[in-house]
Amino acid sequence: MRILLVSDLHYTLKQLDWVTSVAGEHDLVVLAGDQLDIASIVAPDAQIAVVLEYLARLSAKTTVIACSGNHDLNAQNDLGERAASWLDAARGSGVFVDGTRLEADDVLITVCPWWDGPLTCEVVDRQLADATWGTGISLALASNLINNLPMGLITGSAVNGADVGMLVRSAATIGIDLGPNLSVTGSLATILWLTAIRREGEHVSAWTFLRLGAVVMPVALLLAMASLFLMPH
Repeated sequence: MRILLVSDLHYTLKQLDWVTSVAGEHDLVVLAGDQLDIASIVAPDAQIAVVLEYLARLSAKTTVIACSGNHDLNAQNDLGERAASWLDAARGSGVFVDGTRLEADDVLITVCPWWDGPLTCEVVDRQLADATWGTGISLALASNLINNLPMGLITGSAVNGADVGMLVRSAATIGIDLGPNLSVTGSLATILWLTAIRREGEHVSAWTFLRLGAVVMPVALLLAMASLFLMPH
């Protein structure tokens, strides 16, 4: 996936024009906060209208993510804290904004807002917790489709490139490690183990392994994932 990430454009139209001109060369364009400029002589409502138009143009060319920064806060959210409510209008153009997430090419991207107080911070924490559960479970299942060795290599590259937090890294490790216990195709070690015991006269069919794995693996996976939230971060 080819990603263009920019931030702190601060209503600089020349820079927005450049991003628009090269957007089609990328699979994903991320505007990581501060699209507006609170120090500008242009009224905030006028800035918002112009930036929303740019977001629509970008979205017509490629997938777009736009999250808020402290310059983008224009209203109060349901928790009574400042938020970039204007970004919601970009959803109509297909833009992924605060509070949403994107899953593409085995990559999970959670779009978190700038938090202006403790209550919004708690909402972001819950967002990241949901992403953690989603990462572990999805990788556990995916490991059974393509084997955990290539899945581990793919995930390791994606995690290192995205510089994700320790919670998501740990969830990915757990999913890739425990997920293959579901089926015989999950890991090379399982295939070698089954081959070895067959030489000794023991036969475990793929169906028998799956029935047992369907009971054991989800329990082990969920307990291991839950333990992440008991550890200090």
